[in-house]
Amino acid sequence: MDMNRAARASLRPLPVDFHRRRVDVGQNYTPVKFVATDTMPTVTSDGVSIAYEVVGRGPPVLMLAGLAGVGRSWGPQVDLFAQSFTVILPDHRGTGASERTTANMTVRQHAADTARVLDAVGLGACHVIGYSTGGAIAQLMGIHHARHVTSLTIAASLARADAYFRRQFVMRRRMLADSGPRAAIEASALFLFDPEFQRATCQRLSVGSMSRARLPTTRLSPPRAST
Repeated sequence: MDMNRAARASLRPLPVDFHRRRVDVGQNYTPVKFVATDTMPTVTSDGVSIAYEVVGRGPPVLMLAGLAGVGRSWGPQVDLFAQSFTVILPDHRGTGASERTTANMTVRQHAADTARVLDAVGLGACHVIGYSTGGAIAQLMGIHHARHVTSLTIAASLARADAYFRRQFVMRRRMLADSGPRAAIEASALFLFDPEFQRATCQRLSVGSMSRARLPTTRLSPPRAST
């Protein structure tokens, strides 16, 4: 979705050295421990409590996390954006400080949950940034909850599942069932980030923010073989 003229006017341009500054911050960043807390505000969405944070000041920006679902998994980027924007960080249902559940764990339901968070925050339409699963949620925000969306920025995401995607998630589910959440998340970190980045942050990636994300504790059955 292209930003309209009003949206462009509300966004401040990034400094020319933003990429270098982002890398510097990342190298010195201490991962946040993602522990549920009673101090985060919540909103009820279809019977499930959804937790979120609001930080910073300026035009509202909604940042939607990837599969692990914890808003603070954006790491040092939260503080960078909060210098110029009001940053809204929901924890997806079943993760982080949101209520434990396995009910309605669909992208469309996550989009509905997010819309209710934005209703509760009350800042009007937002610039929406979604990474991976968050990008899929962002797309449905634009389709089904357009009144909440000023612009969409979608990174490393997809519009629909193909054979490769389905096979990948069969294997990821198998890893969860056979080896448990921690091993599966650490393996995901190994597969998702390029070698140069991993050499610089290997120790933090292996035991850092991704492995501290709280996941649903429901035991998974091994996946059925596809026919």
